[in-house]
Amino acid sequence: MTSVTYLQQTDAEQLLSADRADLTISRVFPAEPAFNERMYCEIGSDWNWTDRLEWTQGRWSSYCSDPCVSTVRARLGDEVVGYAELRMSP
Repeated sequence: MTSVTYLQQTDAEQLLSADRADLTISRVFPAEPAFNERMYCEIGSDWNWTDRLEWTQGRWSSYCSDPCVSTVRARLGDEVVGYAELRMSP
C-alpha cells in the first residue's frame, strides 16, 4: 500500500523560523534529475517509496523538466540534509 501526503500552505504566516544560520534551503534550478532520483531512493527507502524505483534516467529527466515540478534542497553547512518536490496543480 502506498500513502501520499500533501501539504498545503495558504498563508505566509504559517512559516516558522528554524533559527539555524547554517541551514540553507534553495530551489534546484536548473533541475538535476540525478539528485531527485538519489534523494527519492535514499530518503524513500525508509518510507517504502516504490512507485518510481523502476524509472529510467529519461523518465527522471522528463519529470524534472516539467515546469509544474520544482525541487528544493536543504543543506546544513555543506551537507545535504533534505529535499522536497513541489508540484503545482490547477
